[in-house]
Amino acid sequence: MSECYVNLHAFLKSLSESDLYLNKNKCSFFSDKIQYYGHVVQFNEISKSPKEVERVQKMPLPANVEELGRFLIM
Repeated sequence: MSECYVNLHAFLKSLSESDLYLNKNKCSFFSDKIQYYGHVVQFNEISKSPKEVERVQKMPLPANVEELGRFLIM
Protein backbone atom coordinates (compact mmCIF):
# COMPACT_ATOMS: atom_id res chain seq x y z
CA MET A 1 0.00 0.00 0.00
CA SER A 2 2.90 2.36 0.61
CA GLU A 3 3.69 2.27 -3.12
CA CYS A 4 0.16 3.57 -3.76
CA TYR A 5 0.74 6.49 -1.38
CA VAL A 6 4.04 7.32 -3.06
CA ASN A 7 2.44 7.23 -6.53
CA LEU A 8 -0.53 9.33 -5.38
CA HIS A 9 1.77 11.90 -3.79
CA ALA A 10 3.85 12.13 -6.99
CA PHE A 11 0.69 12.51 -9.09
CA LEU A 12 -0.77 15.25 -6.86
CA LYS A 13 2.59 17.04 -6.79
CA SER A 14 2.74 16.91 -10.60
CA LEU A 15 -0.75 18.41 -10.81
CA SER A 16 0.17 21.17 -8.38
CA GLU A 17 3.33 22.04 -10.29
CA SER A 18 1.17 22.49 -13.40
CA ASP A 19 -1.31 24.68 -11.49
CA LEU A 20 -4.00 22.00 -11.77
CA TYR A 21 -6.12 21.12 -8.76
CA LEU A 22 -8.70 18.50 -7.84
CA ASN A 23 -12.04 19.07 -6.16
CA LYS A 24 -11.66 17.16 -2.89
CA ASN A 25 -15.42 16.57 -2.66
CA LYS A 26 -15.41 14.76 -6.02
CA CYS A 27 -12.37 12.58 -5.35
CA SER A 28 -12.30 9.07 -3.92
CA PHE A 29 -8.94 7.48 -3.16
CA PHE A 30 -8.22 3.90 -2.10
CA SER A 31 -11.81 2.74 -2.57
CA ASP A 32 -12.64 -0.85 -3.41
CA LYS A 33 -15.49 0.17 -5.70
CA ILE A 34 -16.75 3.42 -7.26
CA GLN A 35 -19.76 4.39 -9.39
CA TYR A 36 -18.90 6.36 -12.53
CA TYR A 37 -21.28 7.39 -15.33
CA GLY A 38 -23.67 4.48 -14.82
CA HIS A 39 -20.93 1.90 -14.31
CA VAL A 40 -19.43 0.20 -11.29
CA VAL A 41 -15.62 0.13 -11.37
CA GLN A 42 -13.85 -2.45 -9.21
CA PHE A 43 -10.46 -4.15 -9.26
CA ASN A 44 -10.06 -5.64 -12.77
CA GLU A 45 -13.80 -5.29 -13.47
CA ILE A 46 -16.17 -2.74 -14.98
CA SER A 47 -19.89 -3.50 -15.02
CA LYS A 48 -23.13 -1.64 -15.58
CA SER A 49 -24.73 -0.13 -12.51
CA PRO A 50 -27.67 -2.28 -11.37
CA LYS A 51 -29.69 0.90 -10.70
CA GLU A 52 -29.23 2.09 -14.28
CA VAL A 53 -30.10 -1.32 -15.73
CA GLU A 54 -33.29 -1.43 -13.65
CA ARG A 55 -34.21 2.09 -14.71
CA VAL A 56 -33.90 1.22 -18.40
CA GLN A 57 -35.82 -2.04 -17.96
CA LYS A 58 -38.73 -0.20 -16.33
CA MET A 59 -39.01 2.33 -19.15
CA PRO A 60 -42.00 1.94 -21.46
CA LEU A 61 -41.26 0.78 -24.99
CA PRO A 62 -41.00 3.64 -27.50
CA ALA A 63 -44.22 4.00 -29.48
CA ASN A 64 -42.89 6.20 -32.29
CA VAL A 65 -39.69 7.52 -33.85
CA GLU A 66 -39.49 10.57 -31.54
CA GLU A 67 -39.71 8.42 -28.41
CA LEU A 68 -37.14 6.03 -29.84
CA GLY A 69 -34.78 8.96 -30.44
CA ARG A 70 -35.20 10.15 -26.84
CA PHE A 71 -34.55 6.63 -25.58
CA LEU A 72 -31.37 6.25 -27.63
CA ILE A 73 -29.98 9.61 -26.46
CA MET A 74 -30.19 8.56 -22.78
